[in-house]
Amino acid sequence: MVQNDADRLINYKTLADAIVRLVGMAPEEFPAAESMADHLLGFFGYQDRVIDNMLDPTDRNMFYQFQDWGLLKTISEETTLWDGREWRIHYWLLNTDKILNWTPQTNIQDGLINTIHYFKTYIIDINLDNF
Repeated sequence: MVQNDADRLINYKTLADAIVRLVGMAPEEFPAAESMADHLLGFFGYQDRVIDNMLDPTDRNMFYQFQDWGLLKTISEETTLWDGREWRIHYWLLNTDKILNWTPQTNIQDGLINTIHYFKTYIIDINLDNF
């Protein structure tokens, strides 16, 4: 199946879903994932890359965390300056394939397991042998 460009767009909802899935957050933590997604996408705007030099140390640390989760990746580019020196530019990229390409069935199963765990832990004592 060929995906069109609209299917490849990442918004805060698709990124929040990926954060919940990849980090293993519980369903009740979804608002926190939305907040993280909104903050991260604020750097990218309508682009797929961010130059590393624009990040302050706190945001760079956050980007490293997102990279550890597989949501971001890095690339570098080298250019020669007019005086002959080499200059390296580092970029952060959204890992679109990792964010968008996942099996919905796995996500449904993980969500069900998290929901059962939530109810068992916080709401009622249920017998998991019935599931």
